[in-house]
Amino acid sequence: MIRKRMGEGFSGGPRWGWRLLALGGLLPLLGLTGGARQEGPPWWEAQLRLEVRGTYRVEVGGATYDGDFLCRARWTGSLEKDGPDVLLYKLGAEIEDWRIRETDVSAASLSTVTERDIPVQPALRVNYFLRRENDLEVDLVLEGLRVPLHAAPLAFDLLLPSSEEDRQSAAGRDYNTGVLKGSNRVYLDGDELGDRQVEKSFEWSWESRIWSMEQEEIAVFRSRHTARVTLTVIPRSNRRP
Repeated sequence: MIRKRMGEGFSGGPRWGWRLLALGGLLPLLGLTGGARQEGPPWWEAQLRLEVRGTYRVEVGGATYDGDFLCRARWTGSLEKDGPDVLLYKLGAEIEDWRIRETDVSAASLSTVTERDIPVQPALRVNYFLRRENDLEVDLVLEGLRVPLHAAPLAFDLLLPSSEEDRQSAAGRDYNTGVLKGSNRVYLDGDELGDRQVEKSFEWSWESRIWSMEQEEIAVFRSRHTARVTLTVIPRSNRRP
């Protein structure tokens, strides 16, 4: 069973949370029961960093919009033993750097829109650490936005990185099918959650192309990016208050 709670950092304070409940045969999949180690530190500080760089092109309504973007995000939390279970606490998530620049290359003036002109930005979510056999799979996603940023008759979801476990999709697309090189599987080996600090990096490149027609309007959307995720887990010997 995996329980996820929100807290006020690593020093304790009020906590609240929700428990993922498993029934019948699902319990061995969701729980950290059979074979779970009882020795080792009682909890681990966890940090996840994500960086993505990419480009896109939207052709719609006789116009062509070219964009490029960069995002750096960080998530912090902790993992804690609770008998045979593991509790996932979220301390915080922040966008450390976000840049996007889109140009209407079909316009004589080369009209440009940047992150300063729009009210939205990506958001990093870490949903859970899930036991699959002996490993802990990490479900994470960097939620994106719609493009083009210019006013246009059609818009598309700009998919940003997600782990293999998340399998985000838009317009019937599975993000995992666009991975060209590397792997977006983010995970910890079963024996890595122990008494030593662990830092693992995961890198991949991704690409997608979509054709769409709505009200006799044909649109083409191409997007590609490279992503890097760094996961750090630090054992703590003191017990949480």
